[in-house]
Amino acid sequence: MPLRHLSADQTTKPAISSRVTGRCLGSLTAGFSLLEVLVVVTILGILAGMAIPYLTATSIDQLQAVAEVIVSDIDYARNLAISNGSEYRLTLQPAQNRYQLTHSGTNTLLHALPTSPFKSPGDTVAQQTTRIDHLPIGSGYVQLLGAKRATGSTTELTELTFTALGGTSIPENTLIWLTAGQGAGRRYIAVRVNAATGIAEIDPLTGTAPTGLAALSSLR
Repeated sequence: MPLRHLSADQTTKPAISSRVTGRCLGSLTAGFSLLEVLVVVTILGILAGMAIPYLTATSIDQLQAVAEVIVSDIDYARNLAISNGSEYRLTLQPAQNRYQLTHSGTNTLLHALPTSPFKSPGDTVAQQTTRIDHLPIGSGYVQLLGAKRATGSTTELTELTFTALGGTSIPENTLIWLTAGQGAGRRYIAVRVNAATGIAEIDPLTGTAPTGLAALSSLR
């Protein structure tokens, strides 16, 4: 019987194919080390832990979270005033649902604020804007209502200035009001700033709306 002569392509292709297949399988089996797998699992666990409270946040949780952010920013402004021996101001802008930190003292060299990762896009070196709508507090909506004196005055405050001693520029304590929810489920919370020390704390949650704030008229 005559021998069949195989072409070069017929003899080499199976061998090449086997080598390529073996190399690919080897790469797949040896591509991930135990350490790499553990790192991926750890990262997924962290992301899951962050996502669960984000998805289950309630209006009360959101109010509390935003109030804590404001307390932190007040502490920051107060500490800047004390450490630099000057004045720093929080300007409240309820219509834009935000507030801005600036230096309001006479030393123009302090107008440039320290570098901070919390600045909003578009901020200049002389301002730091906190946009409540952009805070990672979950679904829902928290509204900055404004501020007023804790003594019961109906005069609305648009700014809060901290002096070199840490206190505020007005003699009365200040209440910064926030709200979230709708209808009968709407709730309110106030950040109380001590006039003498400038230290802020969060008042208990309430279902009673404050008075004398223009932003209340736009609530639904």
